[in-house]
Formats: sequence, structure tokens, C-alpha cells
Amino acid sequence: MFVISAAVIALAACKKEVPSVEITSTPISFGVYTQGQTRADVTNDNLASIGVLAKYIKDNDTTIYFNETIEKAASEWKSNCYWPASGTMDFYASNKTVSDAGVVTVGSIDEDVVVAKATNKTCSSSSPAVALSFGHIFSKLAVKAQVADEDGLKATITKIEVSAQAPASYDITKASANWTLGTEASETYYSGTKEISSATPTDVVLTKVYVAPQDVTVNIYCEITTKDGETVLADYSTSPKAVQLTMTEGKTHTINLTFNANRIEFIPAVTDFSGADDKEETIK
Repeated sequence: MFVISAAVIALAACKKEVPSVEITSTPISFGVYTQGQTRADVTNDNLASIGVLAKYIKDNDTTIYFNETIEKAASEWKSNCYWPASGTMDFYASNKTVSDAGVVTVGSIDEDVVVAKATNKTCSSSSPAVALSFGHIFSKLAVKAQVADEDGLKATITKIEVSAQAPASYDITKASANWTLGTEASETYYSGTKEISSATPTDVVLTKVYVAPQDVTVNIYCEITTKDGETVLADYSTSPKAVQLTMTEGKTHTINLTFNANRIEFIPAVTDFSGADDKEETIK
């Protein structure tokens, strides 16, 4: 490991001011892996850039070493900075911008957000690259619907709302309680006239799919009629049928609806983004 004694080189190489320390000739690079390749939107193949906050720690003193956007080039992830010759480094990363405090602001966005961290790293322990294993911080919602095997029965779904606290920010530096949530509100995840007349499960294509992990209420506006148009169950077109769910980070929660002449069955399947086996729980 070749040491460059002129710290000014580090200052020129990095976008943030760094401490006056000796640096090596080894550039800081990353080995990036995104968990959940099967059912996630952000994967190894389409992740093209990441925001990385790097903190330098020595003698119980922590200083920002750099905070920059790193783009993948020829399958490599290299920063504009070099390893310090002493001390350790902590790295906090996301496919979104990371603040100097290690926080990702997500607001009310509806897209897959991944984060990763690697702490107490040195040049010698991070050869050839710092391993960043990105995990998905949101939950996903999906809905499938069918009618029971009854001749002429039809269900019409007109709206699906989710009542939950809006996501605000996610602190990557914390070991737990990473989320800060905003006020509770109802957001529309489907609006239209989805007619269900088959006993085969049919996807209800949602306009939004992501929810911050928490307890939520999913309100389903619908009605069930016979082939003659007669309503056979209480009209949920104005007073929705409510389903309570506990949304889990990195999981897809699929509500399987079965419409009968005298009841509506809700069976949620909880599936890992990586494609693990479903776990079904019946809601009574």
C-alpha cells in the first residue's frame, strides 16, 4: 500500500473537504449487490448510480470524508477519493440522495428505495472493494380477486384506498427505528371499474404499490351482483370493506379477494422480495 503524504491530493480528489490525513494510492471502490432480485423493481441490472456518504473515524472523532453520487462504469463502482492511511471508514448508501446525517428523504414517492451500510472499514480489510448489500425499505401492496364458483356472480371494484402515515425519511445510520413517518392520510391505490366474474384469480393493477412499513387499513370499495344486476351483498361502493394489514419492510403483501354471494373472503399472502415461499394468514 503506497502512502501519499500530501493531504492536498485528497482534497483535490474529493468533493467534500477531508481531514488533513495521509492517504494511500488506493481509490475507494464498492462491490454492490441488491437483495431481492425476483420481485423487486431495483435490481443489480438496473441500479446505475448510488449516493454514498463516507465518514472518517479516528481517535473518537468523526468527520465527513465525502458525500457524492457514484455511477457504475464498466461494471465498477469507484469514488473520487482514496483510502486514508489510518483510521476507519463508515459508508451509508442508497439509490436516493443521502444527507450528511445519513438520512434519505423519501416523502410521498412511490418507487423502490434501497439502502446499505458498511462500517468500521479500512483499506486492508476492504480489498478489492467495500461490500454494499442493498436492502429494500418499503413494503409492496398487491391485490388479486376472484368470484366463488357460482354461476353469474360478478363483483365490481371501484376504488382501493390505503390509510397510513405518509413516509418522511429513513435514517440509514440507526440499527433500528429507522423510519420517521408523517401524518396519517388516505391515498388512492386504485380507481376505476374492475369487473371480476371469473373463479380464477385476477390481478387488480394498482396505480401505486409502495407503503412504508406500518399497520395500515386497506379500504376496498366494491359491490357484488347477480347476472341480472341484483345486489346480493351489502353495497360497499360507498362504505368500504376494510382490511387491516401489518406491512413489513422488504415484503410484498398480496390481498387475495374471493367474492361470495353472502360474504367477502380476504386472505393475504406475504412474500419476500427475493421470491421466498408465500405465507398465508386468513383475516376473519
